[in-house]
Amino acid sequence: MIEDDGDDSELSVADRNAVAASRAHFRNGGEGTSFEQVAADCGFTPAPGVSFLVDSADRDTQSFYLVGGVPVSTAMATDTSALGGFLNLPQEIGRAI
Repeated sequence: MIEDDGDDSELSVADRNAVAASRAHFRNGGEGTSFEQVAADCGFTPAPGVSFLVDSADRDTQSFYLVGGVPVSTAMATDTSALGGFLNLPQEIGRAI
């Protein structure tokens, strides 16, 4: 299990925004597991226009993508930050596709 030590000093602004969205979700009574992902091409360059799917998502799962550094639940794919993820995933093994 990964521990959140609260030290965001090594994260980019976009990463900090994703972490803040996840923390806010749980502070506001959200349940389940959060998952954040960065899309990259073969050269490890951030890849815009990528959509994420998770096979363990249920009706309570909420996807998001960072758009201009802000988590947006209505966005359908990554922007140039290449960041996105899910909130409220069931606590079971799943695959990101």
